[in-house]
Amino acid sequence: MRWRDDLSDRPGVFNRALPVLAGMLAYAEQLGHRPSGSNPCRRTPRYRRVPQRALSFGGEYRSLGAVLASLAVERTAG
Repeated sequence: MRWRDDLSDRPGVFNRALPVLAGMLAYAEQLGHRPSGSNPCRRTPRYRRVPQRALSFGGEYRSLGAVLASLAVERTAG
């Protein structure tokens, strides 16, 4: 919990690192380096995050489509 609290100003870092640590500890259990069921990550809550809205401005998709179309034409012509 101290590790979680130390990352309170960077909750995304903690939320992404927790499953990695949990996987490592689960593997250590499989290898017999830790007692079965001793993974503390199972009881460690993640930080709640407000979902970020993807940015999309009016002409972005049209511009992207035009660029992709011109690249496709260049590839077929060249």
